[in-house]
Amino acid sequence: MSSIPPYPGSESAGGPDDGSSANSGAWSAPQQAQGSPASYGQASPYGQPGQQDQPAQPGQQGRQDQPAQPGQQGRQDQPGQQFPAGPQSQSAGATGPAPGTDLGADLGASVSWMWSAFARNVAAFLVPAIVWSVAVLVIVGIATGIGIAVMFGMMQDSPASDEVPAGAIFALYGIVLAALPFAGIVSILWQSGAARAAETVRSGERPSLGSSFVGAGRVVLTALLVGIMVAIGMILLYIPGLILAVLSFYAIPAAARGASPGAAIKESFALVRGHLGITILAYVILMAASSIAGMIVVGSVLLVPLLVLFQFGLYERVSGRALTEPVKA
Repeated sequence: MSSIPPYPGSESAGGPDDGSSANSGAWSAPQQAQGSPASYGQASPYGQPGQQDQPAQPGQQGRQDQPAQPGQQGRQDQPGQQFPAGPQSQSAGATGPAPGTDLGADLGASVSWMWSAFARNVAAFLVPAIVWSVAVLVIVGIATGIGIAVMFGMMQDSPASDEVPAGAIFALYGIVLAALPFAGIVSILWQSGAARAAETVRSGERPSLGSSFVGAGRVVLTALLVGIMVAIGMILLYIPGLILAVLSFYAIPAAARGASPGAAIKESFALVRGHLGITILAYVILMAASSIAGMIVVGSVLLVPLLVLFQFGLYERVSGRALTEPVKA
């Protein structure tokens, strides 16, 4: 009578040492000592009792089939199937802080847009700048010449003395100051033309040379109102003028975009209140640049168009709008 092989896991089970190697393939799983079940909450590496190890099906590599949880679909590995990328690939398209949320990003974008817009439309900004700056110099030069002539005439009529009569000095300064409003009007026309060209660039087009000399009437009127406000503030102990200059920083870009003079000034006041820090910093930078540019002729010519372009760039950023890439020639 043939011997019956012992039940796997019993004490009499044969091993490689007792000559029962012929039946070693009947049970390939490691034995677990009796009385030592897996701890609570820890899955047994050998499956549930009575579970037979089945060969892996095509597309399943070493994965145990677990029932799907409620509301969760079991995922089937299909040939060529691709699964969604992780969080890292989803954030790969980030392009930096949103407009109006980061001081450094807004200033950097405004300066970059200013240079790009000017470099790609040099004629539209530079030719009017040369014409209008020459006009300002002619007005100031004529007034200065008249003042000097009046001053020397008064000196000749006075008794012989090494000192210049105070009346002659006052006459010189009075004539020059009287000419400044005319120079201011020319500067306003120049600024409005640069604003029209800047708005054209912002809208994704290229400004023509003829349209870049004088802007729309609402822009001219807005610049005139802002100039009067700031001038009155400067007379009132200077500080009110600085405050009004900062508060009206975005008035001209707002008017160029279509707002009326009153609405443009109100919008500028609201934007400054919401972005006070970056506006004050931008104003200080522009005043420093104006002081430096005033010492050289080229700087004086380029000052107005670059200042207007910078204002436009920062106005768009603090308004929460991304800047449009200037069109190439």
